[in-house]
Amino acid sequence: MEGYAKILHEEIVHCIAITDHNEIDFALEAQKKFGVNVIVGEEIRAREGEIIGLFLSKKIPAGLSVMDTIYEIRNQGGIVYVPHPFDIVRHGVSYQDLLSVLPSIDVIEIFNSRSISRRENARRRQLASDNNIVGGVGSDAHSYSEVGKTYSLVCELPDVTTFLPLLKTATHTTAPTSLIHRLNPFINKVKKRWHL
Repeated sequence: MEGYAKILHEEIVHCIAITDHNEIDFALEAQKKFGVNVIVGEEIRAREGEIIGLFLSKKIPAGLSVMDTIYEIRNQGGIVYVPHPFDIVRHGVSYQDLLSVLPSIDVIEIFNSRSISRRENARRRQLASDNNIVGGVGSDAHSYSEVGKTYSLVCELPDVTTFLPLLKTATHTTAPTSLIHRLNPFINKVKKRWHL
């Protein structure tokens, strides 16, 4: 929690979406402490790939279909955000599976800092543009030092009703994750497993 306090106090970002894998407890705790500066989210492992729900109040179980996962997000009044689509390494939803649910998607991530291929990000931008879906950018940060490299600049703190209009007119700043920071997910898993 100290890292988030530092990020917000130093105004590295003013608002951060915490989207742990298949979990929202920490995000809920952070929102209690930092209020509207934290968006509660969850990166949910659906059968066809990962989907993020934003502005959630309850955990959504992993293992549902993409369509059922989207239904659960909508049932909470949340926003459906597709992270790193068609990224095989990180369980992105495939192009074909996305086509079947496009009308139900609010945001397609058009830049992900951890994507190795620029071509993937270009394909994502094209898919969002062709289907008139709001594009988002994500740092996919797994450590303090990765936060604030990729972000969207908007004119006010978003809530569930203003998030999409603000994101639609946002200015995006993007930067790829360094090679050394690409190891952070592995390091975090080791720390968690061994309680370091």
